[in-house]
Amino acid sequence: MSKLGPYEVNTIVVGDCLDVMRQMPDGCVDLVVTSPPYFNAKPEYAEYEDYEAYLSWLATIWPSCHRVLKTGGRIAVNIGAGYNRAPWLPLSVDVTKQLQRHFLLRGQVVWDKAQQNAGQTAWGSWMSASNPHFRERHEIIIVGSKNEFGKGYKGQSDIERDEFLFWTQSVWRFSAQTGSLHPAPFPAELPHRLIKLFTYVGDLIFDPFMGSGTTAMAAARLGRSFFGCDINPDYVEMGLRRVEKDRLMRSQLEMEFV
Repeated sequence: MSKLGPYEVNTIVVGDCLDVMRQMPDGCVDLVVTSPPYFNAKPEYAEYEDYEAYLSWLATIWPSCHRVLKTGGRIAVNIGAGYNRAPWLPLSVDVTKQLQRHFLLRGQVVWDKAQQNAGQTAWGSWMSASNPHFRERHEIIIVGSKNEFGKGYKGQSDIERDEFLFWTQSVWRFSAQTGSLHPAPFPAELPHRLIKLFTYVGDLIFDPFMGSGTTAMAAARLGRSFFGCDINPDYVEMGLRRVEKDRLMRSQLEMEFV
């Protein structure tokens, strides 16, 4: 597939994801991998009146993701485990309930960001039982399927034995991304694992909140097609530059080994 309605495959476009998905054909995507913007983290995305308003906005995204997925296609949503501390709000639980209305849930992965005590301070009371708070160093990846659990078509899998054994466990341990100009990037290892687990070579990966292009870069490295959008043109430009730079580096390495 070289076109998605008015859009080219293997690119990132500027636009609100709902507007972009309205112009995409039904059943054109094999896997949605995404991490929605954090609640009121950056004003260029949106400012929500409260947590319930944020959840209401998120609930508008999933029906469109369901429509553009193929039957048997998958969705993987990386989300914070919770929000706030007093009171703690169960964000991942609330988003899981939203996704359950549209998808057959396959399970969830706890992403341990492997940063015990690194650059962190204590929350709540210090060394006192009066009001200690938990410091979350993990996030949740919720995985679902459209209409059926087994993929309704065949393809070439490229996952290795040890990868399959380790990545089908429900806890993943790798560090968060650091040093990025984007405020909340996820590491390339996250989409890399999801793409190899849930797609075949040549499948199409879609990220409605593409940010700085990590999902696109991971897809291209694995011989998959990609498409994504972001409402911030600066991040779209950054993502396109990263994907092209990575492609040139890989091409150079291939030439050196010929």
